[in-house]
Amino acid sequence: DLAPRERLKSYLKMMLDYGPDMPLTIRVMHGDMDLMNALIEIGRESKHDFVSIAASLVSMLIKDIPGYEAVSDEDIAEKTQVLVGLMWFGAVLGNEGVRGALSVERYAEILSDMILDGICRGTDTKRRSTP
Repeated sequence: DLAPRERLKSYLKMMLDYGPDMPLTIRVMHGDMDLMNALIEIGRESKHDFVSIAASLVSMLIKDIPGYEAVSDEDIAEKTQVLVGLMWFGAVLGNEGVRGALSVERYAEILSDMILDGICRGTDTKRRSTP
């Protein structure tokens, strides 16, 4: 059984690793608005909207991290939204110009660690003001 941090890391790494192998996501990232509109419409009609399912899972994984039981639902929701948004970023990792000499897997590993270091650093719920 994995520790809460490792469960969230595995999920993030998987999202990033599989991004380059998702041709529809890549088309949306390259501006295919017809496809994006079609996916939005499908999502509205589906009871099992993938993004909603992913958000529920990510939220649960964050809440499992020690110390997060005291964090507000609003802060958890914002962190969840950002992490789920990484699904779209994963699609660009197939581009060597984005990841340089790193493999997709290594890039995903490093990025996941960096993100989790920030999430697990503490549970300071103070809002940072935007400059």
